[in-house]
Amino acid sequence: MHTAAPTLTPVVLALGGKDCIVAFDDCDYNQILHTVVRCAFQNSGQNCAGLERLIVQEGIYERMVKDFGDDDWGVEGGTPIGRDSADEMAKIDVIQRLVDHAVAKGARLLAGGKHFIHRKYPKGQFYTTLLADITPDMLIAKNQK
Repeated sequence: MHTAAPTLTPVVLALGGKDCIVAFDDCDYNQILHTVVRCAFQNSGQNCAGLERLIVQEGIYERMVKDFGDDDWGVEGGTPIGRDSADEMAKIDVIQRLVDHAVAKGARLLAGGKHFIHRKYPKGQFYTTLLADITPDMLIAKNQK
């Protein structure tokens, strides 16, 4: 950035924001709700730039939790775990610990939150998970997995 500034060269910075959307009380609520759903579930959630964190101002928070959590958006879980995916299985264990820790610390588990095994996919996948009431002290708020 320092080198690019004198010549006004465009720069793209990856600043570790964890793909966040912030929704304020005065937003166009229907637009933000549909944007959140699209960003969270495009490509079955298997998207490096997909929504990972949604921060909602207090005035619309419970409405957003209800609308986002109660609706059947017609989406399916992530990619099934394949034969050569020890790394993916390790991630499932990490994700499960993060979800369990958040719930133990007071987060509301609104959907998913567990490993799913299907007869077609014996190693399974992790259910699409929705947590509400995450606080900064929870591991899931800090972890990159």
